[in-house]
Amino acid sequence: MTVRVNGAVTNVFLADASGMFDKGTDPTTTQNNTVASVRAVWGGFGAALNAGNTSQALQYVSTASAPYYSSVLSSLGSQVTGLTPYWSDINLVSIGPGFATFTIVETYDAQRTMHILGFIQEGGRWVLEDF
Repeated sequence: MTVRVNGAVTNVFLADASGMFDKGTDPTTTQNNTVASVRAVWGGFGAALNAGNTSQALQYVSTASAPYYSSVLSSLGSQVTGLTPYWSDINLVSIGPGFATFTIVETYDAQRTMHILGFIQEGGRWVLEDF
């Protein structure tokens, strides 16, 4: 189940084997829900880029990082719609209270480059801090 506030993903809860959704307090459930929430944020960010909607993409970026990434995305112009096909799925590195670190691999001209993605909780939702 994906929870949205004003259109932005705030949380994702995974169903257990019986079909019940559980916010959970145990480490495994908390980690699984966090990973799913971050994946939903990353997916929303990518979908906005694919649509060429940088304003919407920036809704998935932290308040502190938005001015910098607004400039970067603006300088890319219409090329933002072609970024995501070069990216792998995200992979978990670590999770802590209020932060999560993932990686992606970008493949361009047969060259593979790993990038670190930092996510934080801001205003009760997960957002990209740096990528």
